[in-house]
Amino acid sequence: MADVREARALDEVVAAVGHARPHLVDAWEAVALIESLGFTDARVQRECGLADTKALGEYVFERLSERPVSTPRADSDPAAQTSPPRLRDSARASLVYAVPWIVMMVLVQSGVPRLTPIVAPLRLAMMISLIVTGGFMQAIGRRGRFYSGMGQPVLARLVSWYFVRLGVIATLATAGLGLLLGRLFDVATGPYVVLWADELLILCALWLGVAAAQVPAVVAPPKGAAPVPIPRMTVLAFRALPIVLFGTLAFCFVFADRLAAGASSGLPPGYALGMDLAVTSLFLSAAGIEHANAGMMRGLMQQAQRSRVSGANLFRRAAGRLHLRALGTVAIAFVGAAVMVAAIAAWLPTDVAPFAWTTLAIGDAGYLLCAFGLLNSLVLIAMHRPWSAVNALVAGVALNVVVGFVAGRAFGANDVPAGLIAGAALIAVQSSVSVRRALRRADYAVAAIFG
Repeated sequence: MADVREARALDEVVAAVGHARPHLVDAWEAVALIESLGFTDARVQRECGLADTKALGEYVFERLSERPVSTPRADSDPAAQTSPPRLRDSARASLVYAVPWIVMMVLVQSGVPRLTPIVAPLRLAMMISLIVTGGFMQAIGRRGRFYSGMGQPVLARLVSWYFVRLGVIATLATAGLGLLLGRLFDVATGPYVVLWADELLILCALWLGVAAAQVPAVVAPPKGAAPVPIPRMTVLAFRALPIVLFGTLAFCFVFADRLAAGASSGLPPGYALGMDLAVTSLFLSAAGIEHANAGMMRGLMQQAQRSRVSGANLFRRAAGRLHLRALGTVAIAFVGAAVMVAAIAAWLPTDVAPFAWTTLAIGDAGYLLCAFGLLNSLVLIAMHRPWSAVNALVAGVALNVVVGFVAGRAFGANDVPAGLIAGAALIAVQSSVSVRRALRRADYAVAAIFG
């Protein structure tokens, strides 16, 4: 009797995982899904007769791998029924960064005496708040939407608030560490350090709140939904670790030149303004990056359906063209944003130093390469290769800081942006190679896209 009950329980688990993810990439993905459904080692032993969730995940992965892949009909093609990604949705998310950043620049350039004391703390708080919360924002949005798409709004809300709490803890720790270091090393007077901490807390709360609001289950809590067992949050956090690192490292790279310039020879007049304008171009083009990624994923899904009939070679060629088209979309979006930012800068009431224009041009070139790398990173994350994106960003941040610091010490602050160019080029090239390798493996790509 127990064997029958365990066999029925195993069939139910296989059916539940197969409904959520028809094509698994590996057994570890099955383990993560099983634990997200509320299974623990004790429950697996009690209901399924297996040793732990790992053993159950391997069993489920083996069962689902035996499932034949059927050729879909034209009217059942999910890609054909999916509406094109809307640029408006992507633009709404990117403006979350761009608008506060532009407000900060306006305050800096206003020259109002009453605002002068808050300018330096505000700029520093803005950069650090994005670095601290950027990874958690990515995890909230992507994992929350993942569970919402699985038809588990309660779990989506639970996971989203879990990462919000982690972000709050990181924010409080950063603010406390900043106050401690400011007092120990006397880097600024007490009121300025406290003002910086206040601004940091407010900005971090803003970023985390907006990220949570992007998840439908958080904005409109599900009513009457059945309670779900609480999954093992440490496993969820581990699965989301590369996404958190991606968001954190991306903002580290964006602001790494300030660290290199400040540590080498100080920020020259016009340098901060030029780089602030270049960062604005990147933030405004973030909508194009997200839109290009969504369009590429939709195109890959369509090509993956066709490749089941036409073969892997067709998929590889089409995937390569889709990647080039996505890179072209990012280039157009960034150039358009950069031209608009430069035009607005020319109309500023204050005089822009000539060096600021040079810095803006160099910064735009570096951040354009960075935009290519960010697109590639999003593609790698979607295809379940997030660590390839993390590795490229780690190498890029390190090269940015080292080359910028050495160039600043050897030749002066005017040459610090060399680190930005070198690091961005490394990220763009390394991530592009990783994407091309992933797309050449048609079997892996199809499983990742439909998984």
